[in-house]
Amino acid sequence: MRRLSLLLLPLLASSSLATAAAPVSAVSELTLAPPITLAPLAASRALASFAAEQRDKAMLLLSGYHGIGTKAEFEATLVEPQALLASIARDAAVDPVHRDRALAALVYWPDEQTLSLYGGLLAAADTTEMNRHRIIGYLAVGYGDRSIPWVEHYLTVTDLQFRLTAIEALRTIGSDHARDLLTQAEVVELSPLVIERIKVARSSILAGTKPR
Repeated sequence: MRRLSLLLLPLLASSSLATAAAPVSAVSELTLAPPITLAPLAASRALASFAAEQRDKAMLLLSGYHGIGTKAEFEATLVEPQALLASIARDAAVDPVHRDRALAALVYWPDEQTLSLYGGLLAAADTTEMNRHRIIGYLAVGYGDRSIPWVEHYLTVTDLQFRLTAIEALRTIGSDHARDLLTQAEVVELSPLVIERIKVARSSILAGTKPR
């Protein structure tokens, strides 16, 4: 279930809702993240510095048809799983699919370095919209209430799809704080679709259920 939750949010964001709102240009409010001070992002080791056998094993774990491997699989197979995955995620020479999946797998290690990586990508102007959707979800899964400053920011943007992603992230967090933010968002929301999703997410939190 944990593995599935890593992949759900981007699928929601890229569904038939794509026609509900016009795309927002790359240089927009969506390139911004809340002004939060994060721990400096340490320079990751170059991918080439890892043994070829380790690199190959990591790529295999990131190549599954149904998604990425589990945390237990990464830790049983790789000597330095977090460091290796961070190098893959930040290496422009690696194909986008493996980079994206490495980014997803890093949520298994929700420490300050992973948080700095995610926060930095949300603040970077060249991060794709799809990766923004995904990162919002990873933050919710890995950091719970601590991710709320980022998620809350996307509750207020003009792009409907990002508001929907933020709502689903709050549902994933599932705390009283998340529920209160949904209630506040409903008061000012104008889209009937978004209001309906808010109600579903709030009901889910009240019932104590988590997204699958």
